[in-house]
Amino acid sequence: MMHTEFPAANVAKFVFNDINLIDSTTNEPASHGYVVFEIMPKAGLPKGTEIKNKVGIYFDFNPAVVTNTVLNTISDDSKYPCAITDGIKQIEKSNATLFPNPSTGVFTLVNNQEIPNSISVYDKTGRVLLNVMPTSNSTSLDLSNYAANIYFIQVSYSDRVEAIKALIID
Repeated sequence: MMHTEFPAANVAKFVFNDINLIDSTTNEPASHGYVVFEIMPKAGLPKGTEIKNKVGIYFDFNPAVVTNTVLNTISDDSKYPCAITDGIKQIEKSNATLFPNPSTGVFTLVNNQEIPNSISVYDKTGRVLLNVMPTSNSTSLDLSNYAANIYFIQVSYSDRVEAIKALIID
């Protein structure tokens, strides 16, 4: 069972008691765990403000495994105040629908308003995994060869770029 604590200002602590993940030498894909969360930046931050963050992951009583630093920059370029600056150029609320989500890897992207110019799939590091040039309002995306994780579907139109989070589960 997981619970969230807020031990200090600007600190969130996700506690998983008795998680018992499988050892990575026994079954590497099943040894992964993940947490998905979203936060809104403080109101009134000026355009160009850089927000850097990293995470310390503790297993049992061992020293923390510290992640790479993530950088987000406050921007006026989208409907939301933060734009991802590495990999996906702009994130807006999408008019497209991705289903099923989460999935074991096969998704359908539908937009009844218009046909996108292109669809790209990115991993969390910003690496492009797949590029598709759709020919209709409904596009199948087969990501079943990729590990359970969060991915970003970038949908490009002639006048804007939209993004949708996709979650692959085991």
